Amino acid sequence: MQRNFVLILILVSLVSLFSEGLKVISFQKDSYDLKGSVEPLSDANGDLCSILRIEHNLSNEVYLTDVEVYKRVKKTNSIVYFYLSRHESSVTISVENYLPIKYRFEDTLESEKTYVLKLTGSLSIPIIIKTNLSGVKVSIDGKLMGRTEDKQISFAIADGMHEVKLAAAGFETIDDTINVSMKNQMFEYELNEKMNSTVYINTIPSQAEIYINEIKFGISPVTDFFPEGVYSIRIEKESYETINDTIAITEFTEKEYILKDIRATLTVRTYPGATVFINNDPGYKGGVTGLKLNPQIVHIRVEMKNAKSIDDTIILEKQQNVEKEYYPEVETGIVMINVIPRNAKIELWSENDDYYNSFGKRVFKDIPVGKYRLKVSEDSYESFNSTFYVERDSTYKDEIQLSPQTKTVNKPKTVNSTESKYTNIKRQTSNNLQHFTLFNKLKNPAALASIDKSSISTNLHCFSYKGEYEMPGGGKYENADLVFFDYYFKYSQRNRNGKLNWSISMKTEYPYGRPSSWDIYQQPDTMNELYLGGDINGNGTLDDLPLVWDGEIEENETSCSMRVIDFHPSFGYKFSDKLSAGIGLSLDLALLELSKIKLHSTVGPYLPIFYHMDGIGMIFGADYGLIYKPTECLSIGLSGRTESEFKLNVKADIDVYVNNMIAMSMGLSDAFTDHSNPDAEATIVLPADLRVGLGYSINKHWLVSADLTYTWWEAVDAITLEFEDGATLMGQPIPDEVIILNWENTMRFGLGTEYVKGPWAYRFGYYYDESPLNDETMTVIFSDFSTKNALNAGFGYVVTNNLWLDFAVEYIMFEERAVDEYEDNMPGTYNGGIMDIMLDFTWKF
Repeated sequence: MQRNFVLILILVSLVSLFSEGLKVISFQKDSYDLKGSVEPLSDANGDLCSILRIEHNLSNEVYLTDVEVYKRVKKTNSIVYFYLSRHESSVTISVENYLPIKYRFEDTLESEKTYVLKLTGSLSIPIIIKTNLSGVKVSIDGKLMGRTEDKQISFAIADGMHEVKLAAAGFETIDDTINVSMKNQMFEYELNEKMNSTVYINTIPSQAEIYINEIKFGISPVTDFFPEGVYSIRIEKESYETINDTIAITEFTEKEYILKDIRATLTVRTYPGATVFINNDPGYKGGVTGLKLNPQIVHIRVEMKNAKSIDDTIILEKQQNVEKEYYPEVETGIVMINVIPRNAKIELWSENDDYYNSFGKRVFKDIPVGKYRLKVSEDSYESFNSTFYVERDSTYKDEIQLSPQTKTVNKPKTVNSTESKYTNIKRQTSNNLQHFTLFNKLKNPAALASIDKSSISTNLHCFSYKGEYEMPGGGKYENADLVFFDYYFKYSQRNRNGKLNWSISMKTEYPYGRPSSWDIYQQPDTMNELYLGGDINGNGTLDDLPLVWDGEIEENETSCSMRVIDFHPSFGYKFSDKLSAGIGLSLDLALLELSKIKLHSTVGPYLPIFYHMDGIGMIFGADYGLIYKPTECLSIGLSGRTESEFKLNVKADIDVYVNNMIAMSMGLSDAFTDHSNPDAEATIVLPADLRVGLGYSINKHWLVSADLTYTWWEAVDAITLEFEDGATLMGQPIPDEVIILNWENTMRFGLGTEYVKGPWAYRFGYYYDESPLNDETMTVIFSDFSTKNALNAGFGYVVTNNLWLDFAVEYIMFEERAVDEYEDNMPGTYNGGIMDIMLDFTWKF
């Protein structure tokens, strides 16, 4: 009872020291707050008052107690205005339950000017912590407050939540969170004696033997008890280097060790049909890559059917990387096949699944001996199948004449052999029409599975965009004359078995529409043009006062170019003659150039602020596809890409132009320009889409196709520019810039046809494409104004069996679009068009 009474006396004495202190964070003049000019008030001497705006985070009301306040205006719970005489040199700020604070002004206050004082408060409360021990270390929020004396300790801290830690030798540490307030000032704890600590040890790889102080602790991963302290630890595992270290065990210890592999790495390369034996193991068909072996002497034997075996012995040392090549001498022969018709396809399969093919007469040299299956085929002819044997150093000859098919219904017209040759070559490698109509931008990766040869393709693409914009009250503008070039390069590799093929491509894309550049804004010359609501006094006296600007805003002040350089590996796999699948990865470099004017409105006038931003960032995404051929004539394709969100690092140039009249209202004599070049971060989204395509071969010359694309543009709701902390303009923090978009999902539909005759292929296409832009956020920045109707035409030409040439022209017509006025848009009439030209070269091998 007596002890509790003493504690109460201690708390009472500490409460007398309790205080809440006020603190001024900052004080500065706000040139943009014109409250003193709009709502002036005079002091007792007839002078116009100055205004003190106090911004705070306190729950109680704020008052000034030692100066005469001519008017107090509470704007919000955290903002209050005080009208003071400009002759005041200091103020005393009072808040209920807080100690008052006196603040002196460094400079003399100005009439009609607003000054901002930011205020905060802090609370200090006495508390007592009691324990069952003396000498216990007590820490608050990581700071040592002292040790308990007579099993307790007292001190004062701020109100709110705090982390408490109590520690004493031989006892378990206590970590707790306390909520300090005037109603919650005493906290009691009981410390318990420590038990053996829990120890968890893991290794990579696992199953290693662990010894602590030469006592076996277990096989990793292992959890057990061990006394606290510092000990030696040894970790052993076959084929890995032994670890000798020390370990500090506390109340709970968790450790992970990475073991160093001492094994050597062996790679043996040979023919796909050969088998490699390592020290009489079961054998590795086609060689072995990255085989891990302990340091030792290794015997290697390579065997292959119809070839002489190879034997070798090597020494593997610790962590050595050994690569060997063994190619048994193969017994070979020659196969000579001559066919009619001359362009029929010849295919050979060996017992080891080796594959050879050709069109027309062919001599196959150095063919390994063994049994082969032969197939000769051509459209409108019966296929020929047979088997034969290739003997060592001998020649197998065969002359095959295919028989025409017996069906005569819808039989195509007979063509000469030269024309048939070109027709077949073109049909096997021709682009799907849905690709052609978009200049190879919507490639289905599943199409890789059906390529007949490896190839290198390069493409040059040139386009020009012309946009027109007319304001509601007149004033017509055109997009600056711009001509752009981009490129496309692709390497496609056909594997020998023709099932899994791959490609690497690099191209340029404009996912947010073609680049645009506009010269729309003109600096006003008179006060009448400057003030949005007419003259400032309402009597017309200031309408014609001339304005002077410090420098001219550069031409084409409104522009946008969002360019993506796409590095794209893709893979296509052929499950069967009817079904293929593919996947691609996008590793993209995004480049953003954006310029815009923002009119910063205060009370009546506005200040033009010019933003120019250059951004760069990386994007990662994926695309996928399926192609299904239910019949020889019909192909169905499904493909799409995933949504990607990424960050751009942006370097901004920002200029605010202040004319002479606004400068005078700020107490300055001349017009001026304030500049800032902060760093920023932009958030960009590339939407997902899904495409369905159909291709139908009417005959071997004529192909028609259609495709439908749905794009989820609703993911693109805004472009947000977050400026770095501390970035200022005219002494004020620069707020984040948000370009509101709220784009809408779109549908695109296309039709196309291709006609092949001899070495020539003629192509025509049309597509209808909706615009994602909506009326509420419509501006000239993005060029995709309205629904588009596009016509394209082109041709392909087989220069040689290996060299191909493709050329195309496309014209995109925008439908005229009239937009009403909304809060975040540019109302008026929009129109435009785009001309595209493409030239493509492909080399097949």
